[in-house]
Amino acid sequence: MIIIIDGPDGAGKDLLCGLISKKTGYKIEHLSHDNYERPFNLDLYKNLLKEDNVIYNRFYFSEVIYAHAKNRNCDLAITDCDILDKIMVDKNVVVIHVTNSTKELQRRIQRRGDTFINMHELSVVKDLYNQFMANRKSVNITISMNLKEKQINALLNI
Repeated sequence: MIIIIDGPDGAGKDLLCGLISKKTGYKIEHLSHDNYERPFNLDLYKNLLKEDNVIYNRFYFSEVIYAHAKNRNCDLAITDCDILDKIMVDKNVVVIHVTNSTKELQRRIQRRGDTFINMHELSVVKDLYNQFMANRKSVNITISMNLKEKQINALLNI
């Protein structure tokens, strides 16, 4: 099984990945430009979808959204996103969109000293995630990480 957790900075992806990994024993792989030197293109994501028993912290959704928010090039076209969604649906990949209030997202990134994204961009990114994820066939669950661990476990049935 593959589990993908995606959402804006400060949403609680690391916490949720850790909770699910603890319950399943799956490895966590952080997909960010800091961790990968290769291009984030269709072939990379298709290969990642061949793995098993893995939790991906971020996936193609982040690449598309942050490229748009930061006005940088993206190696994925919307048709690539549709291809990836079809693969994910066919493979029963669990995709979890993690979010939180804008105020809480801002508090969390300020607390950890995150300089990748500014407060204005964060609001844009959150809105883009909400719009983009609502239109993807592969997204199974949207949760707010202001829930308690017990509630998250019950929601995820783990």
